[in-house]
Amino acid sequence: MGNRYLSFLALSWGIVADVDLESEVLRALGPLRFDVYAVWRMISLKRYDGTFSYLPSTSPDGSSSSPVDQPVPSDWITMEERFLCLWALQTTHASQNMYTSPGSTMDDGLFHVVLLTDEVRG
Repeated sequence: MGNRYLSFLALSWGIVADVDLESEVLRALGPLRFDVYAVWRMISLKRYDGTFSYLPSTSPDGSSSSPVDQPVPSDWITMEERFLCLWALQTTHASQNMYTSPGSTMDDGLFHVVLLTDEVRG
């Protein structure tokens, strides 16, 4: 059997996914469609209630994970927020002009997460 390769570009939810999917109506503009639609989506901003749980990168090796139908392990952090965006990436670029995670390498085993919430903290 040959080598097995896994790859993952990004998981997006909120404004990033909205712009990606809803900008199809502007496909004739080429890549500019994303910029134009992003401005429109910021003017008519949507918010999404959600729960996000993650294992901090400072956790010792061997920390537990659990099936999605089970409670989140106690060494994870959980956020219940009103989100604007959740974006998880394993690559340095999400597109040719979006340098999202400069320190990423394909083999580092990490997902770099961008979270935008609708809450101002002081």
